[in-house]
Amino acid sequence: MDGCEDSICGTNLLTTSQGNISTLNFPWSLPPYSRCLWTITVTTGFIELVFTNFSVPRVAETDQCVDAVLVTMLSQRQENKEFGIWEYCGDIPLIVSSTSALSIEFRTGIDLNSMGFTAQYVSTGMNDKQKLNPIVIMRTCF
Repeated sequence: MDGCEDSICGTNLLTTSQGNISTLNFPWSLPPYSRCLWTITVTTGFIELVFTNFSVPRVAETDQCVDAVLVTMLSQRQENKEFGIWEYCGDIPLIVSSTSALSIEFRTGIDLNSMGFTAQYVSTGMNDKQKLNPIVIMRTCF
């Protein structure tokens, strides 16, 4: 990515039906312009992602995300083609995907020192609790 750091957490592919993810060294802040990436793929059903800790604040003066968690629905039928992208900060989201593959990216900007998050995911057969509320379309860099 032009102007963006490589993932300091590495790229993590998770294929079990349940598990945990966490930003590097949570609850300590990451350096400016850090990036962490996870891809979750389950064999059947959908993915429920519950954030157990979420310290990614919104900038009060502008109501915008500086640091952000980006969630991308992936369609496995089209070779992981992006299906939808949502950006989160501030409020703790509950996410139930409408696909069996999900990408989660955490990015830090320059000024705000977010601690990041911890989360649990589980494969589920239901997606009626889906609570994806788009805030801003993904930016390529901060």
